[in-house]
Amino acid sequence: CYTLNFPLQTACSFDRLHEAFRNCQRCQLANTRCKTALWRGDPHAEVLFLGQCPGQVEDTTGLPFVGPSGNLLDLMLREAQFPEIYGISNIVGCSPNTGLANNRDDPTLAECLACSDRLWCLLLTVRPKIIVALGRLPATMFIANNPKAVALNEIIQLGSNHFAQMRHPAYLLRRLGQHSTYELTEAITFLKQLRDQLPDYNRPDHLQYFGEVCPFPPIEAYFNL
Repeated sequence: CYTLNFPLQTACSFDRLHEAFRNCQRCQLANTRCKTALWRGDPHAEVLFLGQCPGQVEDTTGLPFVGPSGNLLDLMLREAQFPEIYGISNIVGCSPNTGLANNRDDPTLAECLACSDRLWCLLLTVRPKIIVALGRLPATMFIANNPKAVALNEIIQLGSNHFAQMRHPAYLLRRLGQHSTYELTEAITFLKQLRDQLPDYNRPDHLQYFGEVCPFPPIEAYFNL
């Protein structure tokens, strides 16, 4: 697993986390971002919805998932009558798409690794019962290269932790634009199932991935390296 060399490698308060990463300079995104977007939701969340990176709206507000994709996610959670015991974050805390030159939607491998300590501290602080990966990148970080690789809208246990994977709201928005509602209905149905099953799960005593206590497995596979 990757070396964690940032001073905050243990659980701490959200105020301390925000202060530690507000002026982060660990990758090139610090040169173009407006604000870091650490977290949105319950600081004691039982479920963490984890995307890949903020967009332009998030870069302005400093909150994850408050643009069109976040609006759809909020709508889905309301439709599922999901209790407000969840939090929302991203693999990378700064936006690679700020409206400047060289815009892109996906973070690079170097940016993901530079932000790994922030994510690790966040997970140690919140200790969610279930991590729901929104899209391919966070799913790769936690559950790829594993014989129990999870299917969409399915909860699995790896070590002491529970994971699930849903389609990213941005994908669902594109499908709605193509007049297809099947995937959206499927995702809302899963959220209802997750809501009903949540009392059956406990917070992990520690965070364990692939038998090792580390932030996540090698992610070079996602970048075809």
